[in-house]
Amino acid sequence: MLLRLRLGDDMTTQACDRAASVLHRGCRLAGWLVLAAAAVAVWPITLVTAAELAVAWRLGWLAARLGRQAGWTLPMTAVWMAAESARGWRAMALDPVRDGASGWPHLTAAAVMKTFLLVAPVTIPAGLALAALLWAWLATPRRAAPPRLTEPLVVVPAPRHAAAPVPSRLDGILGPGVPR
Repeated sequence: MLLRLRLGDDMTTQACDRAASVLHRGCRLAGWLVLAAAAVAVWPITLVTAAELAVAWRLGWLAARLGRQAGWTLPMTAVWMAAESARGWRAMALDPVRDGASGWPHLTAAAVMKTFLLVAPVTIPAGLALAALLWAWLATPRRAAPPRLTEPLVVVPAPRHAAAPVPSRLDGILGPGVPR
């Protein structure tokens, strides 16, 4: 039995819409999984960002305050960079990567704490800056999405009001609201 597909067929349109919806949801899920994998890979920055977002939300801080905090932590990073540059620029550039990678083989509380403290001069300013950007993005009001062109336009009739009462000659004499 052959299945004929016509361009105007409702079943074909619904099937295409369903397939597009499934594809769209799959792509969104894949994007969230990639984002989660990246967040796990740079867990010290994720930890600082999540903690600062929670504090900003709980205390009602503005994103600018998080940005100022990130700026105030930059001297710590400058001192760390000056100390590491004595070993050479190549060692300094790869040091956060090596320190971060050292915490993965043995996931114990002591190893995680040691790794976090080794990369703290880099991750705290980066986490604060990322938290400021995310908080600014989350705190801005959203506009309503434009209507989709494929949805039918629904016209709702205006409600009918009762006819306004006709004023009588007695209203001027007795005053408004006086029973007759």
